Amino acid sequence: MMYKSMLRLFSHVSSSAFSSNLPLHAFITGANRGIGLALTEKLMSEGIRVSAAVRDPEHSGELQDLRIKNADLLCIHQLDVRNEAGIKNLSLEITDPIDFLIHNAGILGPIGKEEEISLESFEEVFRTNTFAPWILSQHFLNHVRKSQLQTIVNITTNFGVGKPEEVEGFIPYRASKENSAFLMRILNSMDPHVRVINLHPGWVRTNMGGPHGELTPSESAEKIYRVLKDTSSKPKDKLEKGIIDVTTYRERVSSPLPGITLGWI
Repeated sequence: MMYKSMLRLFSHVSSSAFSSNLPLHAFITGANRGIGLALTEKLMSEGIRVSAAVRDPEHSGELQDLRIKNADLLCIHQLDVRNEAGIKNLSLEITDPIDFLIHNAGILGPIGKEEEISLESFEEVFRTNTFAPWILSQHFLNHVRKSQLQTIVNITTNFGVGKPEEVEGFIPYRASKENSAFLMRILNSMDPHVRVINLHPGWVRTNMGGPHGELTPSESAEKIYRVLKDTSSKPKDKLEKGIIDVTTYRERVSSPLPGITLGWI
């Protein structure tokens, strides 16, 4: 009985799920630059089909170049994550199951002291960083449920999270990301099958992270992929509940039960 129960737990990551005839499918927001672009390229290099959502496809030159080279693996969609009507329309346009729904789009907002921050600034940052991942998850939840890996990924941060007194400035950004992680934990508890994980991608040299970051976007994408690869083989109740720091994450691969092939291991 125990063996049959474990077999059901791991059936969604069998070797057939990673064969060329059954490619995985990822949906990534903010895929036109930085981490989103690098992660798009990394997933495609592993044979994973990507639906890339960006606000302005016509001015996403590097992403368009990737599409020309990988037309069979990359589809670009116009989407402003702050527009729920646009999210709903795209959820109706895309009919394929989504194995990885990746919330990457985000904005930094004002970086000054609290007395300099307006209500409008808070609203703009929260609308993009906090509310959009929740709304987008709701509209695409059935796409994820129908997939093989059933995973939602929230790219968040541990920058000043939980210890606000240790970091100055970036208040709307930090607050929005902490609340986004909280909402994703709620979503994880609401659905018995869908797996929701919060990832800190490291300090990355991007427009948002600045020129002094410790990682390039490609290095961060590589680490994110390693975490996705490892966590996909774990039962949902064994996943970390907090924010996973991809820079310090260590794969904890156990030997599979006899006769079970775990796709990425």
